[in-house]
Amino acid sequence: MELNFIYFDVNINTSLLIELNGELVFSCNNWDGLAKLGNFEVNNKQLITPNLFPVVDPLQQEFELSLMKSKFKFNQVITSSYLMSKRQGSHDYNSYPDIHEYLNFDGVVMMDSGAFQVLMYGDIDLGVEDTLILQKQVKPEIGVIMDHPIGYDTTYAEASKRIDNTIINLRKSIPHFEGSDINWTLPIQGGKYINLLRRYLEEVTKKDILEHFSFFALGSVVPVMINQDYSTLVKMIATAREYLPTTYPLHLFGAGHPAMFALATFLGCDTFDSAAYALMAKDNRYMSIGGTYNLHDINEFGCICPVCVDYTPKELISEDKRMKKQKLSEHNLWVSRAELENIRESIRGGNLWDLVLQRSGSVPHLKRATNLALKYINTGKLGELYSAGIPQSRSSQLRIKSKYDIFRVEFQRVKEASMSIFERLPPKKMIAIAFLMDISIFNKIPLHQIPTDIEETVCLILPPFGIVPIQLTEMYPIGQLIHELDYDEFPMEFILYQIQHLIKLGLEELVLILPDHWPKTSINSIENLDIKTTQIYAEKPMTEFLNLVRKN
Repeated sequence: MELNFIYFDVNINTSLLIELNGELVFSCNNWDGLAKLGNFEVNNKQLITPNLFPVVDPLQQEFELSLMKSKFKFNQVITSSYLMSKRQGSHDYNSYPDIHEYLNFDGVVMMDSGAFQVLMYGDIDLGVEDTLILQKQVKPEIGVIMDHPIGYDTTYAEASKRIDNTIINLRKSIPHFEGSDINWTLPIQGGKYINLLRRYLEEVTKKDILEHFSFFALGSVVPVMINQDYSTLVKMIATAREYLPTTYPLHLFGAGHPAMFALATFLGCDTFDSAAYALMAKDNRYMSIGGTYNLHDINEFGCICPVCVDYTPKELISEDKRMKKQKLSEHNLWVSRAELENIRESIRGGNLWDLVLQRSGSVPHLKRATNLALKYINTGKLGELYSAGIPQSRSSQLRIKSKYDIFRVEFQRVKEASMSIFERLPPKKMIAIAFLMDISIFNKIPLHQIPTDIEETVCLILPPFGIVPIQLTEMYPIGQLIHELDYDEFPMEFILYQIQHLIKLGLEELVLILPDHWPKTSINSIENLDIKTTQIYAEKPMTEFLNLVRKN
């Protein structure tokens, strides 16, 4: 198997190509931070990302798997080498049928190695080489080597042994890839032990390993999800994304609840898999973006999927066990599909940030995890990668709806650009005109009326951005922004920091032209600075400024 990777420094125009044996496998050119819309193509089959691989077992499926594609629009499923060997009951892997015929599914098939069963049930009768021989025989589009997942209660010492054994398995598996058109998956292990995860990533991202894989998958996720430890999950994903090439697709094993799809995508995950849609249905559990509910506790369905349109909760409860499980499975798939479509559309519109914040309160512990994710994408290497995937401008207006929005990359760029101009052209006198920005200031600044000889001394005080040189007025998103916060929710400390820094650079006089309803408490600290300050309150600050300029 020959892999050819062509990728560039990440930016909004990044075009990624991954080739397998000369054929295009993965491409993407639409980014929103770390999230990307991609197209994985192999054997003339396409998988758009982000997306979900429903876990399937043909002997326990509630409906024909062909419906997964034709009805639910999932052109991809995942099954297990272990399950197939158990169903076939034979170690003669060369006699196994093609996986697509076996499943009656002609879409993209991913095949897990059986490692999860090792974690859950102990050793199974399927070795490292067995699962590779099996997969090469049945020909899934995406294959996975036998790794060693880590449980939530696994000790540090045992977890360390398991990642060492996974690395041994990797090196043992690579020679078996020869002559195969399967896209082999590099499993990422370490579990909740982030320093072990880092040690593992440092080893497997070496060229002699990395070049043989076209798909990554973060493992040991299910135990973390079961414990609702979303903050640890955030740490795991963020760490993986720091080490792995950003442009490669990253799969998240066992992350099956749609409430967290947006957050995982936000951190750079491209695909997920889960049997939750069926397992929850078996226990009469009904999925929603706001959480999971027991069917018996629901009076009305807040959903318009075909199942919820055809049934009331009472009617569905009255169905026989098999039909009830089938319909709940279907509903759970519809909910998952709808959320994935929401996510993809949010990436197209550059609104994934908003969707993530909307979802943050949907299930317990997700809010804390979301806050942690926001810290990750604002600092360090992950912050740099995230920023590189945010465009310099958009056609849509930005809205500040919560205090978290103030930390968006777009706003930080304006602050950095302002400080850069101040450093390069430090003024001795500054006239600062304040706007509350409760309405857009687009076309509200008459630049043509400002004398060119004072341009360098004129600035705007804009709460989300601080003090901004008037030269940057048309920089995105200054003129295309409104906010819905109370004024005291903005971090005024940054404005004070800017003034203090300007004083060090030689600023001697500051003229503040403020709206007459500007909160006076906000400038008390400015009055205490060692600088000549004049405050002018006016109903129309820009008009007052122009009058002041004309008088002088």
